[in-house]
Amino acid sequence: MTDPTTAIQMDTSNLPSTIKKIHDWSDSGSTSGEALDTARQKIESINESDTTAQFWLVIMTDGSMTVLYVDNL
Repeated sequence: MTDPTTAIQMDTSNLPSTIKKIHDWSDSGSTSGEALDTARQKIESINESDTTAQFWLVIMTDGSMTVLYVDNL
């Protein structure tokens, strides 16, 4: 698993390949709430510098959130 507190840039130059990599992921487990917070913060920081920017936030999860995160909702 990647560090949920660090935003990563996905390669969009070859979308079929990127989608296949996502499809082939075999790791599963609790979805880190920190990862969702990191995505939200990244979008907010970009939007501060470019208010015309538009975003799609796609969340793929195994359906299970980290217990500590859910308890804080």
